[in-house]
Amino acid sequence: MKPHLCSIAVLSLVVSAAAQPPAPGDWILSSLTSTSLIRLNPATGMSNPFATPPGVWSNCVEMAANNIDLAAAIGPSMTFPIPSSPFVIVTPAGVVSSMVTIPALGNQIDLDQDGSYLTPAQPGTAASGIHALVRVSAGSVVTTVAVLSSQPNAGAIDQDTGDYIAALFSTGTLLRIQRGTATVTTIATGLGTLSGVDFEPRTGTFAITRFLAPQVIRVTPAGTMTTVATFTSANMMKVDDETGNLLVTGGTAVGLLTPAGAVITTRAVGGLNGTGVEVYGARKVSGSGNFAAGQIYNVLFTFQRSSGNTYVAALSMGLRPGIPLPDGRTINLAIDPLLVLSVGGLPGVTTGFTGTLDAFGQGTGTITVPAGFPPGIRIYCSAVAVNAALPSGFETGNSIGMTTN
Repeated sequence: MKPHLCSIAVLSLVVSAAAQPPAPGDWILSSLTSTSLIRLNPATGMSNPFATPPGVWSNCVEMAANNIDLAAAIGPSMTFPIPSSPFVIVTPAGVVSSMVTIPALGNQIDLDQDGSYLTPAQPGTAASGIHALVRVSAGSVVTTVAVLSSQPNAGAIDQDTGDYIAALFSTGTLLRIQRGTATVTTIATGLGTLSGVDFEPRTGTFAITRFLAPQVIRVTPAGTMTTVATFTSANMMKVDDETGNLLVTGGTAVGLLTPAGAVITTRAVGGLNGTGVEVYGARKVSGSGNFAAGQIYNVLFTFQRSSGNTYVAALSMGLRPGIPLPDGRTINLAIDPLLVLSVGGLPGVTTGFTGTLDAFGQGTGTITVPAGFPPGIRIYCSAVAVNAALPSGFETGNSIGMTTN
């Protein structure tokens, strides 16, 4: 579906006089023309750079594992091939709290359930000239997930399976890299020049930007493609897991689209050459892959600055369509008997599913998969915490999906 551009006003950027840290709901932008990360209030248009890591341009941005800081990949130079690049964590106040070198410039970051980051690596120097997906751990250790045959311009995590997804730039190929085995299979090919990819938890599909088209497309796990929308210079895109909306950037434009492709808001940002975009405070749903019967797994629930508040987590056999909240967000669980039984912990299966959030706004529970549990069953876990600042009085935390094997 093409966006209804005729009914939407294009709003110009208004730059604020004083730098302000980002607030929940702000759009965070990275740009080929600046190393600064930029906060933009989509309602007012107020904008300012709030972090300037060392480098030449900021290539991509993602909410960090603590749901407060931001992770970014920084272009170290304008020379090609691109040399090794800084991967940084920055605070809302703009302080670079950690930095590690990745093999070459990462074009998109996705957050995994264990707090590590997935990013593509393109050929850099002769010594590191490989096409690959890499992971950066919470302790800043870089490991290679898979070596690929062509340039990956974006990577994401399939939250239903926990597998890694790579979008190859020039060949237009979407790949699946199985978690654990690193087996590479092709989802679809001939999709065009791919620049961004993100998982859509409400539909179980992949939203993708086609850089040279420029378009946003949707691809199913079986490889069926549909066109969602046209968007000027579409370069990178993020899915808001709580609303299903698509945030797209490219050139000087930033736009918020419905899942069907209708434009909700667009902003013309003077001087921007958009390379990355994120919703500040976005609570990403993260897949954990397959869980083995008879094993115990930790589950981390992360919330936006809700330390000291109470939380409740639950298990469910269903993820979609989810439970709508009054403010338009969704708890990614469907009501079913397992959900009702699991609130507060299912004896012998879950512990720590209610509690008080720590100073980082986090809580931890455990899932014990009983021995002999039937294989191939999809089970989801989600959590809510009390937050009086939100219209619903609740906020959703990170969720996981698992398939028993």
